[in-house]
Amino acid sequence: MAQRNTSSEYTGPSVPEMLKTHTLAKEIIARHNDPCPILDDQEILKLRGFVQDPVSAQTEQHGVDISKSGSLVAHIIRDWGTKETLLTEQEVRDLKEWFVNGGGKTDAETAELGETIGCGQGDFTVPLADAVGPSGHVIAIDPADPEYGTPPLSAAQAHVKNSPVGPQIDFIQATGREYLEATTECFDYVILAHSIWYFADPSFLHEILQSAVGKAKTVLIAEFGLTASRSGGEPHILTALATNALESFRDASSWRNLRCALSPAQVVAAAATAGWALESEKNNILTPPGEKYGWRETTMILKRPNYVDDVEALDESEKVKSMLLGMRDALAASVEKAGGMDALVNMDVWAGTFVMMK
Repeated sequence: MAQRNTSSEYTGPSVPEMLKTHTLAKEIIARHNDPCPILDDQEILKLRGFVQDPVSAQTEQHGVDISKSGSLVAHIIRDWGTKETLLTEQEVRDLKEWFVNGGGKTDAETAELGETIGCGQGDFTVPLADAVGPSGHVIAIDPADPEYGTPPLSAAQAHVKNSPVGPQIDFIQATGREYLEATTECFDYVILAHSIWYFADPSFLHEILQSAVGKAKTVLIAEFGLTASRSGGEPHILTALATNALESFRDASSWRNLRCALSPAQVVAAAATAGWALESEKNNILTPPGEKYGWRETTMILKRPNYVDDVEALDESEKVKSMLLGMRDALAASVEKAGGMDALVNMDVWAGTFVMMK
């Protein structure tokens, strides 16, 4: 296990400095120079309190308002695949409300030890560490090369370790399965929030959950639910299915984020085969209209050549290629029916709580 940083002194840059220097906070706002930001400056201030100058901190603990920044579910777990920030402040609150215990306290506020898989730069490890408090601890795991990402994982994680919540976090380079099989610790929670669709293969979910048996008390999962309460969310569903279909004919080294679009029913079934029972669930959680994840993935298919080029490059029959290109045409028609790209919103989110089978 990594040596824990016992220093509570914060020497990192302030928010304005972070926004000027393309580091963690700016990366959240404009990942890959995307013209449509996920979070505005005020949301950064609310959700990323760890980069604030402690002199100006107004809240009791680390300058982070836990009631607004969310808690355990605010951390996004990713194992295989590239990293993309998905949760806005409102979505964090919605998911937090879903995981609340009786008495108005979140599970995270009573947790002592939590494990995160695929922590990446650590942007959502921070609200989790703040939620468990000084007496809790977070094991943050990612198998990626330390120089992967923008900013590089090594630099971003070093910044997090130097923040007020740094002493509560251990970053470890490993896969979730490797760590869970090797550790003797028992975690209060293992969380997969908007991470399953990034897996290269559906079997990875079963492997992680099977490895968590006897190592975790509870598993919390939140993922897009392949259903849309709003008409503008239907193209996001078609985008997910088209991308997943294409990825089914490509190898595991693919660069795409979306490679394993499991439905809630498939997630529940996979969990059951690994020894986990669904205790409770919530459907139709809505993300704010300004959250553009579905818009970005749809843009990748309709506005850039990669999808068509990758279909044409497949060593498959013309029947397969025709099917994949037809799915792209169906997506284009759905976007037009919704009112164009500007009318798109994300599909609904599904969340579930799992406990070990008796």
